[in-house]
Amino acid sequence: MKKLIVLFAGLFLLALSVFGQDVTPPDTLWGLIANLGFYLGTPEAFAVAVPVVAAVITGLLKMEKSWPKRLVSWGVAVAGLVIADIANFGFVALYPIWEAALAGLFIGFAANGIFTIPQIKPFMDKIHEIAAGIVTKKQ
Repeated sequence: MKKLIVLFAGLFLLALSVFGQDVTPPDTLWGLIANLGFYLGTPEAFAVAVPVVAAVITGLLKMEKSWPKRLVSWGVAVAGLVIADIANFGFVALYPIWEAALAGLFIGFAANGIFTIPQIKPFMDKIHEIAAGIVTKKQ
């Protein structure tokens, strides 16, 4: 009976975190590309889009093991934000490249299910605050 209660409580807490997200994942890769501005508009939306792109890549490469899939997911997050930063697009448009890469690492944690965006967001905000101070000192 205790195991059943723990299982129910765990599933309930999982449901709270899943339903608490305001962003729904795209159905296909084309759905992601069609709404690229939306999925690069906030870190939350980008964290939802990363697993879709990573799944397409790992499916094409026929990867079966979990760690290579996670590494691809982190690579997609970092590369996506660096490319968006270079293209001056999305929420990373005004970030330095190193900050976009670091934000990609943090969002990779969220995309891999290790942390959630509300847990990572304060760190990203603090890093952005530090980066803004560095840019101000250089000018």
